[in-house]
Amino acid sequence: MVKLLDCPFCGGEGHTLPPTCTKATPYDPAHRAFPVVRCGGCGCDVPGKDWDDTRHSAIAAWNRRAVSAPAVAPEVAEKALVDCWNGVNEVIATLESTARLAREANHPEQAKYMDARAAELREAVTASRSALSLHSADASGGGGWNFDMEAAPKDGTEVLICEYGDVFLARWTLGHDNIRDEDWACFMCDGYRKHFDATCWRPLPAPPAQQEG
Repeated sequence: MVKLLDCPFCGGEGHTLPPTCTKATPYDPAHRAFPVVRCGGCGCDVPGKDWDDTRHSAIAAWNRRAVSAPAVAPEVAEKALVDCWNGVNEVIATLESTARLAREANHPEQAKYMDARAAELREAVTASRSALSLHSADASGGGGWNFDMEAAPKDGTEVLICEYGDVFLARWTLGHDNIRDEDWACFMCDGYRKHFDATCWRPLPAPPAQQEG
């Protein structure tokens, strides 16, 4: 007989129990048509298939263990989160637009509901960004990506920003566009590009030490 593994919950020893009836046994709700493996420690049990006198199906089910999910690279996970945040921000914008239309149509209760939902989503996004910022900083010794864009320097200091998975060297600047006056800008030889959807930033790395010789 196949050896039983220890209980996946408490580490106790499992014991096999046969069915308590056969197909010919008159119906009785107290009977059990299938075998089980039961832990002698915590008492949890795993059933097998009906009418399995060999108990093999219960043993196979008991010995089955979850397969670990493949590891996901941190940058892939963070990009997935950023994509999710961008999608949620679109929902927030839709809710706010709907609330504005509801107020204009004199439906204050509907507008209040939409505003409340938008505020809840914005709070959730902010909290998850803050949590990921702390995790990134801990993992990289304090120099990781920071998802709190309000904490980025706005005194002209150049930093790295990330927008839709692309990284740019940029600094906060006053602009002259028709969308808004100030935001992150990446300066290029033919002008500058504004980044209105940057989701995280980090300080520039220290320059490499000069080698002698």
